[in-house]
Order: sequence, then C-alpha cells, then structure tokens
Amino acid sequence: LLIEAGLSLFFFATALLGAQRLKVSDGEQKVISQGDKKRMKRFWLYSIFTELGAGIIGRTSDLYIVAAMSNPFAIGIYGLAVKVYEIVYKLMPLKEFESVLKPVFFGRFTKDSSEDELNAFYNFNVKVMLPVMIFPALYFLLFGQSLIFYVFGEKYMDAYWVCVLVLSTLI
Repeated sequence: LLIEAGLSLFFFATALLGAQRLKVSDGEQKVISQGDKKRMKRFWLYSIFTELGAGIIGRTSDLYIVAAMSNPFAIGIYGLAVKVYEIVYKLMPLKEFESVLKPVFFGRFTKDSSEDELNAFYNFNVKVMLPVMIFPALYFLLFGQSLIFYVFGEKYMDAYWVCVLVLSTLI
C-alpha cells in the first residue's frame, strides 16, 4: 500500500509540474488566452486528483484496509464480492465501446467544432453506457441470492449485499 501510494504521489507531482508548464502545440505555437489556460489547468488538476484517488484508494487498497480492520470472515466476504466484480467486469463490453468511441471522439473533436456538438456527443455517450453499467448491479440485486447459492454455495450467502454494493461501483 505504501509503494502504491508513493507511486501515485510521484505521478501526481510529475503531472502537477506539467500543469505549471502548460504549452499546447501540434507543430506550431498557438496563442492561448489566460481564461483558457486557467480552465485547462483547472480540469487538468481535477484529472490529476482523480488519478491520485484511483491509485491510492481502489480495490487493491480496500483489501489491505479490510484485512487490517476486520476478521477473516469479513475478508472472505469482501474477497468474494471483488471476485464477482472482476468476473462481471471481464464479461462487460467496455473495451469494445471504448475502442469505438475514443477514435470517433478524437477524430471528430480535434477539429474545430461547436460546444453544442461536444455536449450532444457526451450525452449520447452517457445514454449508451449508463444502461450497460447499471445492468450488472440490477441483475445481481434481483437474482444475486440465487446466483450465489447455486454457483458458490449456501455458506457465501452473507456476501450478497457486499456484492451488490461492489457491483454498484460500476455505475
């Protein structure tokens, strides 16, 4: 956990230095207004803090925290929930959506385009991805007890609500 936190802080510091030396160019020098520079730095910092949080606090560090603060039974319950999450995440077509949407986004919006078009694309992306992300949590909420009973056995029934909670983090 300390190594993970240290690496995350290193990347955070590196990105922070990059934010201080903000230059935008693609072969030629572009003039950026002060307002645009402030906005870019603000969103860059939001992204940095998101990465910092994802690097330090995640399923890996959660296992350390659960192990340090609870008993072997709770570790087993949380371990089953994480395993179910990993199985569901592998079955979801997120990489396929990402491999299609990223080239479309960067191909279309690196050119000059209006803010309305960008907002429409973002709304489309959310409307397509939200049902895909909600489905596993809802499915497990409705049928999870039967699924745990038949796949893992009756002794894992205590992990039902933890699995629902962990799967809801997909949303």
